[in-house]
Amino acid sequence: MFGIGEAGALGAAMLWACSSIIFGGTRLSAWQINSTKNMVGCFFVLVTLIVFSIVSGYGMSRIPLADLGLLALSSLIGLTIGDTFFFRSLQILGPRRALVMATTVPLFGAFLGWLLIGEAITAFSAFGILIAMGGISIVVMERSSLVEAPGLFPGGTVTGVLAGLTASLCQACGGVVSKIGMDHCTALEATFWRLATAVIVAALYMLLRGQLRKTVAVVTRPEILKRVIPAAMIGTWLGIWCSQIAFKNTSVAIAATLLVTTPLFAVPIIRVIHGHRVSWLGMVGKVVTVIGVLLVVVKSFAQLLSLFSGAESN
Repeated sequence: MFGIGEAGALGAAMLWACSSIIFGGTRLSAWQINSTKNMVGCFFVLVTLIVFSIVSGYGMSRIPLADLGLLALSSLIGLTIGDTFFFRSLQILGPRRALVMATTVPLFGAFLGWLLIGEAITAFSAFGILIAMGGISIVVMERSSLVEAPGLFPGGTVTGVLAGLTASLCQACGGVVSKIGMDHCTALEATFWRLATAVIVAALYMLLRGQLRKTVAVVTRPEILKRVIPAAMIGTWLGIWCSQIAFKNTSVAIAATLLVTTPLFAVPIIRVIHGHRVSWLGMVGKVVTVIGVLLVVVKSFAQLLSLFSGAESN
């Protein structure tokens, strides 16, 4: 009922909550943030792969060219385009209002999972997804979230909402395509190939526009690196690795639902940073979300009953 895929998704959600708050206050454009975090994350993933290879005595998997193409495509859609739009939404709306846009990922993920790879989702799980999304929406739409936008790269609310929805669609699509391309490799290897593709695409884009040298000079400033490196280690290196574990070991719809529980982890962090108290409405939202996530994880009423009967017997 609750396996490594579900655990990976919740782990990624917690890590992304931390990194989103750090990234939101970074004085870089959305494109610069995304390119830099992919580069830093790719470096740490590569180091991890080398260490694992030395310890285990096995090299990297021989991935078919078609699968590499799918992982590259998922990177272009999810990491390059999707994450850039997410960071733009984050800059305009602030952490909690940007994350409410991310609650639409499960809807896109469930539809694309059904359309592209024929993943079935039970009515029970679908009900849980809707409840979880509703609970998260309550949490992130508290009035106190309106003052959390960093204001470094301001924009209109409509622009922020559209950027968030575009990010959700791209991230869901990227998750589905990466799941298809992971048949012959581990989640860590898939993470590396996706990040490496994103780094190459960003470098070529900036080179063609004559912005590579200028961007490198900006993102390597000490005050920038102090924020980007820890955020990329948390959200990109470990967070994306956990998300790939989720997509590899559970359905796209369930992985996407658990991944968007990020606001539940973000709220207490924001409380410490901004001093904003969680209202009774926010507490209700948390409870509703936990119920929805529980329904998604157990997937059927019979499993839910057996879960509680097992707890009582213990």
